[in-house]
Amino acid sequence: MFALTTDPVWLIAASVLGGVGLANGAAGALTVSSFDALLAEKASEAQRTRVFAASQAFWSLALAVGSLAAAVPTLLRTSFGVSDLESYRLPYLAMAMVTVAAAALLAPLREDVTVRAARVAAGWLPRRSRPAIATYALGIGFLGFGLG
Repeated sequence: MFALTTDPVWLIAASVLGGVGLANGAAGALTVSSFDALLAEKASEAQRTRVFAASQAFWSLALAVGSLAAAVPTLLRTSFGVSDLESYRLPYLAMAMVTVAAAALLAPLREDVTVRAARVAAGWLPRRSRPAIATYALGIGFLGFGLG
């Protein structure tokens, strides 16, 4: 949406729906738990430490690349003579393409039937997870109060 319009109503709607601007990485916090669960399910016990370490290394690399990418609009304007609006529109289009490519890579992954059957049998809120979920919910609640 950010690459397609300059209308404030659409930009605000996209920001609300997409979580743009959430402080302290709260938008990432909402997706990390499911990603970590996916890694834990797909990696064998012997591979799990290596897989999680690689995941965090790639995450750190992505954060560094993202920080450096903040200079892209200025680089496009000064080096290639791109207009102010286009200097932001082009990176948003690139980000959209990366997002679609990532989704396409993950789309073939399927949930293990035995894991799903065990989860359904345990109920939607397993006893063992309740304290961790309550602690997490309390922390996110305080974060929400802090964000306003």
